Formats: sequence, C-alpha cells, structure tokens
Amino acid sequence: MEWIVILVLIALLLLLCMLTACVAPVPETEEPTAASQEIAVPEQKQPDSGTMTGAATFTQAASEPLTYTVVLKTLEDSAAAADGTTLAVRSYELPEMTVTLPDGTVLTEAASPAETAALERAEAFNSRFRDWAGADGFDEVTAWAEEELAFRTESGGNWTPYTLELDCSVYQTEQMVCIQAEYYSYTGGAHPNTVLLAWNFDLMTGQFFAPEILAADGQIFLDAVRDEIIRQIDMTPEAAVEAARKAKFQNLSLDLIYGLPHQTLEGWQKNLSAALDLTPEHLSCYGLKVEEGTPLFARRGTAGLPGDDAQADMYLYTVEFLKAQGYEQYEISNFAKPGCASRHNLKYWTLGEYAGFGPGAHSDFGGVRYAYTKDLEGYIRGVRDHAPMLSESDRIPPLDRDTEWVMLGLRTTAGLDPKAFERRFRRRFTCFLPFLDQCARAGYAVEEDGRWHLTPRGFLVSNQIIGGMLDALAADKQRRADAAARGDFRVNLD
Repeated sequence: MEWIVILVLIALLLLLCMLTACVAPVPETEEPTAASQEIAVPEQKQPDSGTMTGAATFTQAASEPLTYTVVLKTLEDSAAAADGTTLAVRSYELPEMTVTLPDGTVLTEAASPAETAALERAEAFNSRFRDWAGADGFDEVTAWAEEELAFRTESGGNWTPYTLELDCSVYQTEQMVCIQAEYYSYTGGAHPNTVLLAWNFDLMTGQFFAPEILAADGQIFLDAVRDEIIRQIDMTPEAAVEAARKAKFQNLSLDLIYGLPHQTLEGWQKNLSAALDLTPEHLSCYGLKVEEGTPLFARRGTAGLPGDDAQADMYLYTVEFLKAQGYEQYEISNFAKPGCASRHNLKYWTLGEYAGFGPGAHSDFGGVRYAYTKDLEGYIRGVRDHAPMLSESDRIPPLDRDTEWVMLGLRTTAGLDPKAFERRFRRRFTCFLPFLDQCARAGYAVEEDGRWHLTPRGFLVSNQIIGGMLDALAADKQRRADAAARGDFRVNLD
C-alpha cells in the first residue's frame, strides 16, 4: 500500500537525521537540474507551540494557499594548478525553497504576516544549505591536492583530481520536507568515501529537526513520530488513491486478499466492487494462506476461516467478474487493464534478467542468481571498501532452468510454448503431453494457438499440476541418462 512506502521513507529519513549532524543551506546557483516537488500549504495562523502533528497550514487573509516548492540547483566549481592541471572539482545538488502565490508568482516581498512567516521559513531552509556549501573546506581540499600533485609529478605517478559530490533527493508531505543525500569525496588514497546525510524541515515551525530534540525531551520526538504514523495509517483507501493520483501515478495497483476469517462470498463481492470504484489499472487478488508458526495458524480451527470450496468460489467469481469489467487475467492472481500488466513481475515469470540493489536485494543477471547481504552495515562496508557483500551466489547453466521455466510459465495465462521449450532446452516437449492431456480432459488445462495454459479451475490446483509436470520432466531426464549410460546419445529418443 502507498502509505507503507511513505511511512518507511519518513522513518528512514528521521533516523538518518538522528545519526547525522548536518549543517546548512544553498548558495546562488544555476537553473534547476531536477524536477521540482511542490506542496500546496493552505495558510492559517501558526500554532502557539511547535508540534509535528496536523497539517502545515498558514492562512493569509484571503484564505488562499501558498505553495512551498523545493528544487535542486547545481553548484559546480573547480580549481587548477598554474599549469592548468585540474586539482579539485565539486558538484553539489543543493535544495532551494521558494514560496509561490496563488497566481503562480514567486513571493519575494511580504504583504501580510502570513507571507512574512512563509518567507522566514524559506530563508531558514535555504540558509542551512548555503552554510553547508560554504563550510565544505573546498579551499583546504584544493591545497591538499596541490601538495599531492607535486609529489606525483616528482615520482612519476598518475594523477586523479580530488572530487566532492553531493546528490540529493526530496520527499515532501503536508508538514515536512525531507532531504536525503549521498556525499561522495575523493581526496587521495586507495578509494573514495561515501557518507549518507539527511535533513528534515518542519514547515509548521520553520525549524530543522536535529539530534538536540532528543536531548531536550526524547518523548516529544517519539510522540511526534507516532502521531505521524497514526495519521498516515488512518488514511482511508479513497484518500490514499487520491494522493497517488495527485502524485501523477498513472498505473495504480491494489492488493486484495480473499478467504479472510468469517468472510463470505457476498462479503468478498462487496470488497471487490469497492476496489473497482477506485478505478485501479491493476489488481492483485490473493487467497489467504495461513502460514505455520503464525498466531492465526495456532487458532485456525476456531478462526472462522472459509473452507477450500468457499475460497475456490471466491476465486472463480473474481476471474469472471474482473473479466466482465475489462481486466485481463495474465497470472494466477493478477489482473490488469490492457497494457497495464506488471512488467516487474513478468520479468520473474518469463525468466528475464533483473538486477537488485541494496541490502537483501536479489538479482538474476548474466546467468547468475545472487543476493546481497541483509546486514546494512555489512552492505555499506562492502560498497565502501569494495569488499564481498553477497550472501548467496549461484551460477545456473541455461539448460538447467527447465524446471523454473515450467513452474513459472504455468502461473501465467500465456502458459507454455512447446516450440520455445524445445529451442531453449534442446529437448522434446512431448514428455509432458500425456499428463497435459489428462489435465485437459479434467478441465484444468487447454491447448490454444499451439500453447498450453491452465484454466481458472486449473489455477486452483496449480501446485498439483506443476508437481505432475515436474515429475514428467524428471522421468524424461532419467530416461535420457539411462540411454546415455548405454552409449545412446541420440537427441531424439522418442
């Protein structure tokens, strides 16, 4: 859900703020180099005491909103030796806040107390980053570089200019502006250094959050975080969808679960209709699976869980109902308007390559399936020191991916293409046909346009069907192995 993503971002940035002592604001720079992020702040009188709860609203006399806009402007600079050799370079993305009137005019001179307060907030924000850029020690870095260049010249070594870079990203809510940054520096040595920074600015108080807030009263900080979490959790589905649309999301997906405790087919029908009222482009509808070891599993006998037949009825209704509403089923649990299928998941289901980045991220790239360590500190050390940071790595020969191809392909409505199987794995598809014919006679599978795919009823028992297909594949492999042991290496053993 959208609010979970927002919550995680806010929590992360607040944590980074506690861990990082950050100084200041942005100088006069060039034109914006990144897309602006805007928030309309309906104005009202500022509360007597600073608080992190509620909307950041400041109203002018006409009760018309002012808009706080944060853009990233680029500051670039360099220094050279007398012979023209570049000593040091810096390139900073620096946030800059402006205040815009309802007619779109940038506010430069205040005509009301509300406008005065708004400009003061913007200046408090901007001065922080101006000061930061002014205190970066670039002159000192340049002096170090000049000394090392002289040494390199005398010793015949190669020269690499010193470098300072700051890359920022902006996240904005009704109440706060969060800046997350990556500060990169190379000042000689074997490798560069990267530091994560964060600034969090309260639009209500016009102040930055800093570690000092905990020194004064840690409970205030914790209560503020709790209140923000509760505010976002209490957001209705309608409000969440509206927020996503305002953020210009054009392909919106909703996740739904059926088979919940005490849920009936009628109740599920109402939930599904309510979801469609939000006009999503994509729906993922999953049957509840009670995992062993969970509290629900421990009381599954008394939890009022619908039986298998009831869940099956809910699923079959979902398929027919969404089809009638213009949603195409393309995977067991996924439905989309034409052209809105999940490209991300289709990569998995079609054995496409994908690359993941960050702690715990998985990848399947270049014939290798691998995952980064889940340990954040270990991941950071690996990036910083060019040290190993993979928790697993497995090179899979292309011909050994046949089981995955079968398993994943049968999850999709596109199903299995016999010719594609034979081209990719250099074996006949015929080993599957006796079992698939049985499935077809039972109404679980169908052959259309030269491809085999499961029916909605077949999807209900897909695990059993996949198991039967893999058994057929294993039997064929054993038959070929036995033939090879006899010295028979013919490609076609049928």
